[in-house]
Amino acid sequence: MAISRFEPKILYISSARQQFVQTLGQSYDTCTDRYYLISLGNTDWWNVMVYTHLMKHLELICSTGFDGNP
Repeated sequence: MAISRFEPKILYISSARQQFVQTLGQSYDTCTDRYYLISLGNTDWWNVMVYTHLMKHLELICSTGFDGNP
């Protein structure tokens, strides 16, 4: 029952993530690669790890890792 409250929000978030992935196209993997991002030198390791973890978590939730049936 509790999952149904979040279902519309996760669908919206997953749709936005999908648009982001489609916009980046083949550069998506590079843009979410922690080693590439840290090599750019314009951020610190903590920011890179938070960003890449968020993107991987969304990838899991928005694909097979999320089952809307409790």
